[in-house]
Amino acid sequence: MKVAFIGSNGFLANSFGKFYNSFDNDIVVYGRTAPKYNSNIFFQLDLLYYDFVIEELLKFDIIYYFAGEGIQSNNKPDVNDIYKINTFIPIELILKLKGKSFSGCFVSFGSYAEIGCNSIIKKFSEEEIINSNLKLLNNYTISKKLLSQFVSNFETPFHLFHFIIPTIYGYYENPNRLIPYIIRNGKEQNL
Repeated sequence: MKVAFIGSNGFLANSFGKFYNSFDNDIVVYGRTAPKYNSNIFFQLDLLYYDFVIEELLKFDIIYYFAGEGIQSNNKPDVNDIYKINTFIPIELILKLKGKSFSGCFVSFGSYAEIGCNSIIKKFSEEEIINSNLKLLNNYTISKKLLSQFVSNFETPFHLFHFIIPTIYGYYENPNRLIPYIIRNGKEQNL
C-alpha cells in the first residue's frame, strides 16, 4: 500500500507514522520538518508556498491530510494562513483529485471544538456538530468547521473521510498542548 502524509510531525502524523511503520508500508511525507518516524521519501515543503503537482498524488492508495495551522494557542500565525492550511488547501486537493479521477482514499480531520460554545452535557452526532450554529471561539475552529461542512456535502468517486476528533493525548503529544501542560504544571507544583 502506498501512503502519503501531508504534514509531517503533529500528534496524528507521528502516531499514524509509527502505526504504518509496524506494517512496513511505503510512506511518502510532505512537510516542513523531517518526520520522527521512518518514511521512504520525505519532501520538505511549506504548504503556504507550494502547489502540489496533482499527478504526484494520484499514485497513492491513501492520502492523509495532517497539516494544520493555528492549533497551538501560544502561536500567532497570520489569520490567512490558518484558512489556507486548514480549509482551502485540502478543498483544492479534493477538487483536483476528483478532476483527475483519483481512485484511492483521502482522509482529513476536524475538531470537536466545531460544536461551538455550549454548556450542554450530551453526545453530539456528526450531523449535530456540522450543523451546529453555536458560536465558534477562534479562526482555527471556524476553518476546521468550513472543511467539515464542505466534506459532508461534497461527492467524490473516491473514498473521502473526514474524522471529527476529540482532544487527543498520547506519547507524541506536543508538550504545550492542554493535557501535557496540566500534567507538567501539576508535577512542578507537587499536586
